[in-house]
Amino acid sequence: MKKTVVILWIFLFLLFGPNDDARADAEGSILSATLAKSQMMQIITPRLDWAMANNNYAVQTFDADWEVVPNDSIALYQQARQVYIFAKGFEATNDNRYLAAMIKSADFMIDHMYNESTSNWFASVDRDNYLQRSQSKEYDTAFALFAMAHAYDASKEKRFLDKALATWMLSDLATGFLLAKSKENSDTESTHHNETWSTNALMHLFEAFLALHDATKSSIVWQDIETIANFVATPLIQDEGYIAEYYKNVDQPLAISNGGYVELGHQIEWAYLFHTAVDNGLDTRYRTLANSLVEYALMIGWNESEGSLSGRADYNHQLIEKQPVWWAQAEFMKLNLYLLNQRIETDRSKLLLSRSYGFIVNNFLAQNTGGWVIRDRKNEIRPIGYHSVAMYDEINDE
Repeated sequence: MKKTVVILWIFLFLLFGPNDDARADAEGSILSATLAKSQMMQIITPRLDWAMANNNYAVQTFDADWEVVPNDSIALYQQARQVYIFAKGFEATNDNRYLAAMIKSADFMIDHMYNESTSNWFASVDRDNYLQRSQSKEYDTAFALFAMAHAYDASKEKRFLDKALATWMLSDLATGFLLAKSKENSDTESTHHNETWSTNALMHLFEAFLALHDATKSSIVWQDIETIANFVATPLIQDEGYIAEYYKNVDQPLAISNGGYVELGHQIEWAYLFHTAVDNGLDTRYRTLANSLVEYALMIGWNESEGSLSGRADYNHQLIEKQPVWWAQAEFMKLNLYLLNQRIETDRSKLLLSRSYGFIVNNFLAQNTGGWVIRDRKNEIRPIGYHSVAMYDEINDE
């Protein structure tokens, strides 16, 4: 126990830096951007090294020693996340190897996972036979749009913008988006949908639209951002201050007995996205909405003694999945870094950052090889990356 505590405090001292850090004081941050960049590159660089050494830019699964773990298929959302990770590597280093890897990863998506005749994306392809493909899924398609927007923003290669715009113009991007547009053109009572649908895909589509707007400054894309935001504000968000994971009949949270729940980490992700959208021109009332989502997640799932956020809750403030998940911890860190950098929250964000990062150090950081690791369903250690890279990028964006 003493050894763990000593390691933790040494690491936190290195991470947060001494109290007279002029740069941190000037920018309002308690985190060292230099060490954050180092930690982020420990996640990205081994992926680059493997891809370059093997001339293979299809996304891979690795073990704790960065050896490939064989699997049968390549998921579109994972390939898209690799594009994002390499884009962030290039942004952080200005090293053209990361840009080249991003371009080749994005081209892999276009060459093997994109349907030119329909402008849609295959959710996965067989690793040994790229012609064996699965049907599109709205969650994966949202990430494809996200990746193409980032690829264009980093490279200015027009083919990536073309694919991003073609994806954006699809008529069936996501069920939630279709419902949002229907509500905008009529009202909730006259909008009918009897099937269960997921807000997760809608959230990542909102994220993708924000990335596309960043790259294009399109006023029409911005209208779609506002359409989703309005739909979430009314009628999705409940009086108690949460967004359910699944809805039925447009805006009725799916019953817990039928598999409904509140994903606490997604409350944090929605909050972050709303805050950044306000920065770009969304009505300031969405900061209030974002704050209510965060307060709900903290009230239900924050464990002060260990600095963690629990997984899922029901609609009566009861946890149904107490175990924290790694990606939610990264998103929680990212949100508090943003709030601190923007001077929206200061003292509380510093406290939550230090508590949360203590939990991350003890549970997810690989002390020997660097990067973040988790134990998978087979109890084997494997590196993870996308959410933690996004968290570190918030530090580097100061």
